[in-house]
This record gives sequence, C-alpha cells and structure tokens, in this order.
Amino acid sequence: MPYKTTVHKVAELAVKAEEAGEGYYRHLAQVVSDRKVKELCGFFAAQEVEHREQFQKIADEAKHDDAEKTFSLDVVTMMHDGINNLKRGYQSGEKAGAGLDLKGCLELALNAEEETIKLYQDIQSALEGRYNSVLFKIIHEEHNHADTIRSVMYKTVKKPQPRATYSETVLEEDKYRPSVKLADPKKGQKVIIHQGETRDSFKDYVYIVLLIILFLGLVLAMVGPQSISGAVKLILGR
Repeated sequence: MPYKTTVHKVAELAVKAEEAGEGYYRHLAQVVSDRKVKELCGFFAAQEVEHREQFQKIADEAKHDDAEKTFSLDVVTMMHDGINNLKRGYQSGEKAGAGLDLKGCLELALNAEEETIKLYQDIQSALEGRYNSVLFKIIHEEHNHADTIRSVMYKTVKKPQPRATYSETVLEEDKYRPSVKLADPKKGQKVIIHQGETRDSFKDYVYIVLLIILFLGLVLAMVGPQSISGAVKLILGR
C-alpha cells in the first residue's frame, strides 16, 4: 500500500527522530560502566546531532514545497512510533537505567537503528535522487551504528554456549594428527577426542596413491612394456 506525504513533513520528523536518538545515546552513556561503550555512545550521539542538522536543512529547503511523494512504508507512523520508543527509554522521570538492563538498552538501540535504516532507504528511494548524497552518508553511518551495537552485544552480553560436538574442521596445528581439539563449554578447557585418521588425512593418502599410479603410467609410456618385463626378470634372477 503506497503512502503519501511531503518532503518537509518527513524531514521534520527525521529531525525529531535524530534528536530522540541523540538523547537516548547520551542516556545510555550514563547507564553503562564500560569506558569504551561510553565513548561509543558519545560518538553516536554526536553523529545524530550531525544527522539532525542535515535533515533540518532539507526541511528548510522543502518548507514551501506542497508536492506529495509516494512512499512504500508508512514513514509518518513509523517515525512517530520510533521517536516515542526512544523517549520512553530515557524520559522515565526516574533514575537513569531504571527498568532496563544493559541488554535491554542495547536491544532498544539496535531495533531503533534497524528501523531507521529501513525508513531512510525508503525516503531515499521516494526522493528519486534528490538529496541522495546526504541520505547515502546518513544511511551508511546508521549501518555502522547497528553493526557496532551488535558487536558490543556479542562481547558484553553473556549468551549460553552450545554443546561441544564433533567437528569435521581440523585446527591448523592438528591437520596431520589423528585427533581434534574441542572447547569444553563447562570448564573452558580443551578436550582431545580421538577420532582415528581425519578426513583430510585420508584425502592426502588418496592423492599420494594417485600420484604413484600416474608416475608408473608415465614410466611405462616412456620405456615400454618390454623394457619393464626385462627389468623385472633381471631383478628376480630369471
């Protein structure tokens, strides 16, 4: 279903969305204790300020443009929802971080970034090249935000480790050994599990046998069967 609205309306909402994003990252910087995460949040907040200024320029330029553009997403509703979600994350009126642990804060930030990327891509498509360079830069930076948040979540939020299983992939140091080292998820140690010859070693033997057969075939082709027969008789003493 297509949705219609003006560039000015969309740009104004984007300004508010970036303001909400800036406020949320500044809030998150107060919540977390990790210094690197604090610095990242401060950096993200600064970039949101830049995005807000860029969208403000677009809103000012399109102020008297009443022509409506067609969007594939309901950008107006989605932006309102995103703004409200971010504001609820840091305007609780209570102590910073109340009601949300680090995982919850990061999940909210990641969801907001992913939704923002989809919205801005739809806006970029609807404007058909207008403000393309500005929107491309903003979308690229929002992608970087999302990727960084995923990395932080992976490193800081503990997840249950999967059970150790037999692996067909042999470590480089064990390529020619008849065992595979697997991590023990309970003890954080390495466990050596004997498996006999590995699949890679078996392939190596097959290659060697094929090379020997190929070499013998070349020798046979070069000296001829009669010469080989004479050599065999000489060796056997016949």
